[in-house]
Order: sequence, then C-alpha cells, then structure tokens
Amino acid sequence: MEHFNKTGMVPPPSKKEQTSEGGSADPGSYKLFQRQNTLRTYITRYEKLVRSAKKLKDIEKNRRLLEKYTLELEQVNKEINGSV
Repeated sequence: MEHFNKTGMVPPPSKKEQTSEGGSADPGSYKLFQRQNTLRTYITRYEKLVRSAKKLKDIEKNRRLLEKYTLELEQVNKEINGSV
C-alpha cells in the first residue's frame, strides 16, 4: 500500500505470488500440455494431407507420419493422466 501511495501504481506481483496463483508450478507438465497441443496440430495436418494426396508415395509418407504422431500423442496423454 505504501508503494501505491508514493507512486500511484500497483507493484507487480512477486515471483512467489505468481507461481502460487497462476497455474502449475511444475514446468514439466506445461511442456507436456504444449507437446500435446502440437501433436494434435500435426495429426490434423497429416489427416488432411492423406486425404488430399494424389501420389501413392506421398500418401504412404503422410500415413507413416500420422501414425508416428498418433502414437506419441497417446504416450503424452498417458503421462498427463498419470501426473494429474
């Protein structure tokens, strides 16, 4: 309150207040959620590429990558469900 009376501005929250108020303190879980979101984006992209590809070579490559990202997403989901 003293800082506000002197400067007219509210001081920024301390680091301790930010971690206790704003979300998870575990940076590993944040990275898991971030990776989950990235994998969902990749899966959507490669599903579209599989549907729209004209050459068999491209379809095969895109299906392989789609399967790879789907398996990784399943693993990430298991880790998230185990840690929450």
